[in-house]
Amino acid sequence: MLALQSENVCKSFAHGKKIIAALENVSLEIREGEIVGLLGPNGAGKTTFISAICGLLELDSGSIAVFGKDVSRERSQVINEINLVTGFAGLLNGLSVEDLLRYYAMLYSIPDKKQRIEDALIQTGLSEKRGQIANTLSSGYRQRFYISKALLTHPRLLLMDEPTVGLDVESARQIRVLVQKQKKQGTTILLTTHYMHEAEQLCDRIAIINSGRIEAFGTVRELKKMADRPSGSLEEVFLALTKSRWEGDFVEARS
Repeated sequence: MLALQSENVCKSFAHGKKIIAALENVSLEIREGEIVGLLGPNGAGKTTFISAICGLLELDSGSIAVFGKDVSRERSQVINEINLVTGFAGLLNGLSVEDLLRYYAMLYSIPDKKQRIEDALIQTGLSEKRGQIANTLSSGYRQRFYISKALLTHPRLLLMDEPTVGLDVESARQIRVLVQKQKKQGTTILLTTHYMHEAEQLCDRIAIINSGRIEAFGTVRELKKMADRPSGSLEEVFLALTKSRWEGDFVEARS
């Protein structure tokens, strides 16, 4: 079954008198149970695409379905299937980890809140931090909290927007272990990252997006073949597949 299916998704924004195409005919299929990486330079459309999946943006054209449910027409049902983890979220002041999870459990209208909170704490290794004020957590533990918050809803599709950004090596490694555990439990994951080694370690397939368009989609081996870099690193492949587009944008900007 397809966890996610986007077909010819387009979204533009007005920037002064100029219209910026954030997404151009983005078509992508993610199978249930796999981890798909979405790689692209800053401004490529990654976060816009994730916002569209969440139903936070009205598309200009095209469609997105999550487990067969149309995001635009069946958003309330889609919301029950997904959750989002970002590397940029904030925390409410003054609440402990457990109290803050209880707050989100109420917002999500989660049944059996006590058990769900306990499960989330155990899965993310936060049990010993349950009484600590959440906004005093280190960056690594803070990111674990964001994951635990998302896991409260038992999402079938977990959207992770740069979950290891700014973390030290060990904290980032622990987050990657958490991601792998979620996959083993059957969760489908869409992951954006700027770290090529992270994408290569975690992802079954990788989509490369640039200037709002999907340039390539496949396994690392398939991407290397597309880029004619059979023995190259993923970084070399990424640069080869996006180079023509950003060079064209650079020339246009200078002219």
